[in-house]
Amino acid sequence: MSLGRRFAAVAAIVALAATPMAAWSQAAAPTLEQFKAAQTAYVTRITEAQAGRATYPRLNDPKIGPTMRTAMDNRALSLVNFSDVAAGLQVCAPPALATQAYVVAGLADPESALTAPTADQQLQIGRNAALYRDELSLSLSFMVDCFGRMMGPLATFWTSLDEPTRAARRSGVVQIRDGSGQVYEGGITMLSEATYSPQNKEQVLSALMRNGAAFAGVMTPAHRSRIVATIDKTGAGAPADMRPRLAQLRATFAQTACTGLCAV
Repeated sequence: MSLGRRFAAVAAIVALAATPMAAWSQAAAPTLEQFKAAQTAYVTRITEAQAGRATYPRLNDPKIGPTMRTAMDNRALSLVNFSDVAAGLQVCAPPALATQAYVVAGLADPESALTAPTADQQLQIGRNAALYRDELSLSLSFMVDCFGRMMGPLATFWTSLDEPTRAARRSGVVQIRDGSGQVYEGGITMLSEATYSPQNKEQVLSALMRNGAAFAGVMTPAHRSRIVATIDKTGAGAPADMRPRLAQLRATFAQTACTGLCAV
């Protein structure tokens, strides 16, 4: 899976949201208000960077780095009401938007780069991944944690709907589930990529382990099978100390039971 295509599904999640584990620098978890304010400031800076009015924010920048860490502090997720699907999307979307921006930074046609990148675009995406690897790994680990928290409430929301309402909501619910699943799958893939440091990979793998059962419980059997295949492919290139945990993930996604949202 190319880096561009890996994050293409994130664009759909960001669009839906628009409708009605690093070493943390702060001593305590942020309040919900601090968390949301930091996310707003982070998105504003990303938007300015995309427009050429600012540089892309970096974690090692003492001016914006602490704001970025607060915006992606997974401890704040315990304060979010994920039973409100729209509220959950609003919280998960800012790092997703930032991830897209970092991946396609400097490209004249970012939309095509996310879906069907040319060879030149893929080279630039690779350079961006190397340059922004710390920012991307933090974003990815946060997204896995955030979307992982959404999966259970999303399944409950689906089962609470009557048939006429399901017909109207099916597309959006499936889009959230499948797009989130592709983000999860992208996290597995990055574990074998030389671009990322051992610390980057550990950060992402920890999030994958925390949320494996949540994702597996709602994925279709076909998507679970793809996850298993991705784990098998990734395993040989992943650091040796991570392979036992990848084997645990493989067992989680090899399950065959499928009820509720999984069957949609």
